[in-house]
Amino acid sequence: MKIVDNDLNRCNRLTELLDDKTMIINGDGRDMDLLIEEGLKNTEAFVALTGNSETNILACLAAKRMGVEKTVAEVENIDYIGMAESLDIGTVINKKNDCCQPYLPNDVGCRCV
Repeated sequence: MKIVDNDLNRCNRLTELLDDKTMIINGDGRDMDLLIEEGLKNTEAFVALTGNSETNILACLAAKRMGVEKTVAEVENIDYIGMAESLDIGTVINKKNDCCQPYLPNDVGCRCV
């Protein structure tokens, strides 16, 4: 598994928390060149968890178009959920409506309410 995050402190924390099977990459997850370089086309699953619903939707849409079968987008803007689902971008999660615990440990920032 690979995790791309532009926050160096978070990358360092994830490196401490996760085992050696997980590669932590400090970079911008919206950078398609970086994602292609890291093997996006050969990825089984892609999860977009930026703080921006639009970015997550577009990233999953791009991943789907590149052949990734399973995608998950965190969509916090309730108004975008129906639209995101109609785009066939994969699974849409919302912290207000769903518990994202099956996707990430709480240490990564997921808080179920």
